[in-house]
Amino acid sequence: MLPTPIVVDPPVLEQAVLDDPAVDLVVEVMGGEEPAGALIDYYFASKPAGEVTIDILDKEGNLVRHLSSKAEATAEQPPEWPDQIYPTNTLPAGQGMNRFVWNLRYDDPVQIPGAFYEGLAPRGPISLPGHYTVKLTVNGETQTQPLEIVRDPRVTGPEDGMRRKFALSVEAWHDLDILHRAVNDIRVAKAEVAALHKKLDGKPGSATVLAEGDALVAKMKPIEGTLMQVNLTGSEGNLNFPDMLNEQIYAFAAGLEDADTSPTKQELETYAKFHADLQAELDSWAALKKGDLATFQADEQKT
Repeated sequence: MLPTPIVVDPPVLEQAVLDDPAVDLVVEVMGGEEPAGALIDYYFASKPAGEVTIDILDKEGNLVRHLSSKAEATAEQPPEWPDQIYPTNTLPAGQGMNRFVWNLRYDDPVQIPGAFYEGLAPRGPISLPGHYTVKLTVNGETQTQPLEIVRDPRVTGPEDGMRRKFALSVEAWHDLDILHRAVNDIRVAKAEVAALHKKLDGKPGSATVLAEGDALVAKMKPIEGTLMQVNLTGSEGNLNFPDMLNEQIYAFAAGLEDADTSPTKQELETYAKFHADLQAELDSWAALKKGDLATFQADEQKT
């Protein structure tokens, strides 16, 4: 049972403020100031035996953010800086009062293990002002609480412009997600070929299927190398190697959080170019999966 309903403090925030790197990294409140975001407070008379989840839904009931008390293994950027702070996505679930600060972002895209970025790994876009629902689930029971994100009264630009920039941010977010999934799939296929080499190298009758796998890897590498910069070994590696689509779209998406304004003509044109280039690589990967990869996997089953 949930003995006390959840309490949500609705934020009144200018979205552009959330571009400040410190906002997503706040772990301690200093000077009596509350951290930026929606403060979600909930109380348990005793520590829950199972998982606690919070789902944040928009006014149409679509999932914006899913949070859990179970620590999830995520593909974080390899540690470089000893003072680097990472925001947590794990809900507190102890006896008594608990608080989680939602930074108003959507769920993060799928990540690429081992990828490097200038700052934090890609994150979800910042939610628009509007009405949301916070749904807390524990021990099979659910409670909901309304949440309203209010537009900062100091922002005087047209709301339609903000919505159009948000829509562009969502498109970039979706592109990063599908790009990361493609890179991860390519790396799984490359690992499959490497594992077959380890299993069959030097064995009679294995030369044909191994050569087939090597040819497949040779075709996958240019796609992977266009989707992301594979030579990065640190967050400043782009000083030596050019940004590829992953790094370009990452930087573009971050730039959209500069202000609550309409997207510019240049931003729309830039995104259209990124999206077209990404689609071309995804089409090449889809064709390779349907053709050479499927053939290789069928032949692999015969070994």
